Amino acid sequence: MTGCNPAFTSILIQTMKNQLFTILVLISITLFAQWRLDQLRPEVLEYYNDRGNWGGVNGLDMLPIGNESVVAKKIIPLDSIPQELLKSASSASLMVHIGILDYSIENRANPQPNGLNEQFEIAVNDYVLTFSTADTRFPARAKGIHKINTWVEIPIPTDLVKADSLTVQITKLKTDNPDDYIYPSVDRTVANTHSHVSRDGGNSWTQDWNRRYGNEHCGEFLIRLRLATFKEQGLARWTPASNTLHDPERILAYCGREQDENRIELRNGRWNDAFPLTLVLETQNPQKLEVQVLDSSGKPIDVKPDTSRNNALAFQFQPGQAPSVIIAKGAILDNVNAEFVQVSEPVPKDVTFNPVVIAQPKGKRRQDSTPIVAFTPDKATLQNQAIKAVFQLKPVLKLTQLHCAEIDRDIIEDKDASKLFRLKFDDGDIFEPQNGVLRSATPIANGFEAVVRHPKRQVQCVFRATLDDDELRLALDVINLGAKTETFALAFPHLAGLQLSADPADDGYVFPYGGGIAAAVNCHLRAAYGDNDAWWQMIDLFSCTQGGGLYLRSDDPKAIYKTFNLRKGIRQNPQFVKTRHYLHPGRAEPATQWRDSLDPNDGIAVAIDYVQRTRTPGGSFSPPDAILGTHGGSWHNAMKRYFNWAKNAWGTRPFPSKLTEGWNFRAGVGVEKNQLFLQKEKRYRTEIFGKENHTRPGDIWEIYGWWNHGETAPWNVPFENDNPNRKKWVDEWFDETANKQIRTFCLGDFDGYNPKWGGLKAFRDFIEFGKSKGHAVILYTDFVIIDPSTKASKKLVPDYAVINHRYKLPPKHANSGNPIPTTPPGIITNYSTHYQLCIDNETMVEHIVENVQRIIRETDADGVRLDEFGARGFFCHNPRHNHLFTEQGHTEWMQATAHIARKVHERIDTIAPGKLLLAEFPGFDKLAATLEAALCYDLKNRQGPLRPAHVNLLRFYMPSCKIFEIDDRASEQNRINWKLCFWNAVGIYNSGVYPDEIRNILLEHNDAFALGFAEPLVPTGIPGIYANKFTAKGKTIWTLLNASGHTINGEILKGLDANAKHIELIGNKPFAPVNGAYIDLLRNGDVRAILQTK
Repeated sequence: MTGCNPAFTSILIQTMKNQLFTILVLISITLFAQWRLDQLRPEVLEYYNDRGNWGGVNGLDMLPIGNESVVAKKIIPLDSIPQELLKSASSASLMVHIGILDYSIENRANPQPNGLNEQFEIAVNDYVLTFSTADTRFPARAKGIHKINTWVEIPIPTDLVKADSLTVQITKLKTDNPDDYIYPSVDRTVANTHSHVSRDGGNSWTQDWNRRYGNEHCGEFLIRLRLATFKEQGLARWTPASNTLHDPERILAYCGREQDENRIELRNGRWNDAFPLTLVLETQNPQKLEVQVLDSSGKPIDVKPDTSRNNALAFQFQPGQAPSVIIAKGAILDNVNAEFVQVSEPVPKDVTFNPVVIAQPKGKRRQDSTPIVAFTPDKATLQNQAIKAVFQLKPVLKLTQLHCAEIDRDIIEDKDASKLFRLKFDDGDIFEPQNGVLRSATPIANGFEAVVRHPKRQVQCVFRATLDDDELRLALDVINLGAKTETFALAFPHLAGLQLSADPADDGYVFPYGGGIAAAVNCHLRAAYGDNDAWWQMIDLFSCTQGGGLYLRSDDPKAIYKTFNLRKGIRQNPQFVKTRHYLHPGRAEPATQWRDSLDPNDGIAVAIDYVQRTRTPGGSFSPPDAILGTHGGSWHNAMKRYFNWAKNAWGTRPFPSKLTEGWNFRAGVGVEKNQLFLQKEKRYRTEIFGKENHTRPGDIWEIYGWWNHGETAPWNVPFENDNPNRKKWVDEWFDETANKQIRTFCLGDFDGYNPKWGGLKAFRDFIEFGKSKGHAVILYTDFVIIDPSTKASKKLVPDYAVINHRYKLPPKHANSGNPIPTTPPGIITNYSTHYQLCIDNETMVEHIVENVQRIIRETDADGVRLDEFGARGFFCHNPRHNHLFTEQGHTEWMQATAHIARKVHERIDTIAPGKLLLAEFPGFDKLAATLEAALCYDLKNRQGPLRPAHVNLLRFYMPSCKIFEIDDRASEQNRINWKLCFWNAVGIYNSGVYPDEIRNILLEHNDAFALGFAEPLVPTGIPGIYANKFTAKGKTIWTLLNASGHTINGEILKGLDANAKHIELIGNKPFAPVNGAYIDLLRNGDVRAILQTK
């Protein structure tokens, strides 16, 4: 048994004789090389050699298998697993992380996709399984479906595991005109030792098939082996008469009698979908029982009952079918039984951690605020009122103790895990204090300084730890002392092996991914600050049992590009892995990123990652200082402190603004004919304003197409010479007032005001009329792209265009129908119609600022929106201009947007105070601090298992920047509904808008929703019910969301004042609390609003 500890193996086998599969009390052992054997639960083992890190939907982290020529193969060696384990397994299965795509949905020339209609094979040695691409067990992206890769369990005969190894192969079956793709996932954070790819049908193989950039790993296919010895079939039972429930696997999410029917809701994922599920409804009158079965989307499942059982109807669901709701009526139910094969994973806790009540702090801060520094040659001890840190100085630099006062606990559980800093050079060499040479350690004011040298390279790191009033400050200088250039990525600080609670499961975190993740499950998360990904610069760790926590903050008012990195536990479910590994050259450079700076380890690990820097001899890089601080109570206290820091660093816009109390944001007026200007009547369409003209009125209107329109097809091609096969957008139409074909999507000049429509005066009158009706009137602009037919293009292109030879247009933008310019080489175009401009230079800054000032002065509109501002930018290598913020090979696009927005306000505030500036994205907090509002795609793009309660924390902690959620999907039925927007009390931009009755609630209670004190995720006392709280003088409103995954019938909110008045606002229903609680029946995903007044 190569690589297995002989002594341990002897103990292992001896213990097996007593109780099989309970032997792995250590949870996980390494058998050889990178292979691990984990005990998922007493009856289940999993064998694997990956880290569970999947980088997402892209061509490197998946293998596209479109035909029978492409084959994925993974060899799973079995000779190191004790034979007794293999022989005793009662079942075996493969876990394959995989997805499917019907590529016909990507074919813009074919508006009618042909569906999932092909087959593929998974072969294990000589055992071959054939599947349809339409098999619902496999996640797919197709018409009406958008499910990305996940784990699928594939049962295999146990005889197969008696061999020395398993050879797993995945490929397509041959068919004419194939367009369904199979995508087995790849973990590229590990070296490839057992995965292979063939592109000639298996005649030849390679293990080096997707290392496109730098010194990255090729990676392993996410294919694992599971062995189980379940003693009996899983069983759950509900008895309606006594309302008793026996359900150890938590498969029955909700069981209740509602009026004349019984409703049973299943918790999908709690039975093994590779095997049938049987639901048995016991009744004395089975012939009278009417049963309806629904899937998770509410669609009926057609399944015939088995009537052969006495006094019962049995419904068997085959693999791939996923019943979610069962409704039974017409007869009295005696029992409802679920018969199933248990899943291998243990019964999970809820993902979002917030509703759990935080205990009172176990400790308290030291009363004396005098900093204490004790320095000896062997160690340095730094202590203030809140935190105590002990650093080992010999033989190597190491953090050995980190005591947090409020939780009264040393949180360093593994003293070897924290590296303090790590460098990864472009040849793969990793440098950290533990493998470096400590040259010196000396005391400095309130701390110490250590100098660590690379053992071979002439690279030196100067590390400093000092005490602030109640925080610990860490600083680092990386210096190239050698004679050659060095290129490295950096993780600083690097803290690992942390445990705040006695039980690691009680350790939670708040992570800056979009609007925020508050959770406690094992995970690996990365989010880039400066990429519209992480919106603030802090991670908080907290313990609900110890009553406090620790935060890591970057002290960086400059706001440079960085990536926040958090990992909890050795083992993660890939649905809780968001490592955000960009693979779009020109907008991100994958080779510069270090995705796996945090190694698998018990406990929590955090780091701030910095992309590769290249330093010539004598050059250096000093990342922003990192701040560690403690807090009592929940993570809210850390967030409040961070945003107080942010406000001090950048300020915020005056609050409230004219947008603060608006909720429905209507836009797009002017794209199509007669939307903005009525051609036959020759007047502006003023009737868009005013409630009387709309069933769903707007509070804010954004006007498009107010500039002089383009008079050619894209790329200056006369309309008469236009490609007849070019796909036209709705922006092209015949302007009768000008007697010519025009194109409104012709961006760049933003002037002229259409003389044929009356010019500037007529347009100003239109704006003034809208303002007189109580609307905020916003003008659309986009200075990031430019049409070649505009006057500004002649001045700005190519000198200020983005040039990057590695960038490729997305497929949907790659063909405009007319030739796209390719000179100068590397020039980037966007939307197949416009040049992409670089805004990170002084000329473009002044161009944008001057134009916005001019537009405001000429039109007196309430404000402008800068479209595409806040989005992640481009790597620009144009030698014709210098960059303000970006060093060569990097992007600091977001810094440029914040700089421009600040200058715009400095300029317009002097001529027209109170004017409004909006962006398409919040971007990050430094940009949001300069805005009155931002559109936001958080609900559309960042929903997922880690955010069942989809809160937007930026909305609560930076209210001066009003958030308007947008969902630009074409099909309204696929868009987000108003409920999550209402729960967060954010506006809606052109995406269905609020129904009148909901908008009226918001308007009536603007003193609380818009102007009051807003608190996110306050405790409700009810698991699965999430609340946000809005307080104004004399009133408190809780918005409640059921994100439990099932119906809740009973107490919904606790802690109400029995002496106050209460109304549920959505139903306009007064109620009296029962023992201080609001009682209701709330379906999953539904919301309520509770008003409490004195």
